[in-house]
Amino acid sequence: MRTGSITEVARVFKSLSHLALQKNLSYRERRMLDKAKYLIVSEIAEVERMPVDQVEAKIDRAVARGIKQVRDR
Repeated sequence: MRTGSITEVARVFKSLSHLALQKNLSYRERRMLDKAKYLIVSEIAEVERMPVDQVEAKIDRAVARGIKQVRDR
């Protein structure tokens, strides 16, 4: 995440979201997940000129769909 690349931030978000399905995240992991989500949401909100709360809701729905797909396997 230190590179500033949104792709790297998304990779961290995906990995930690997946890890959260398997175990409780540590405080540090949870903070990193929250920061990654914040960076993604703020980037999309700025580019799409959408309110942050709408973008966050879309991200939450996308993650929920991904979790459902993983659990259905």
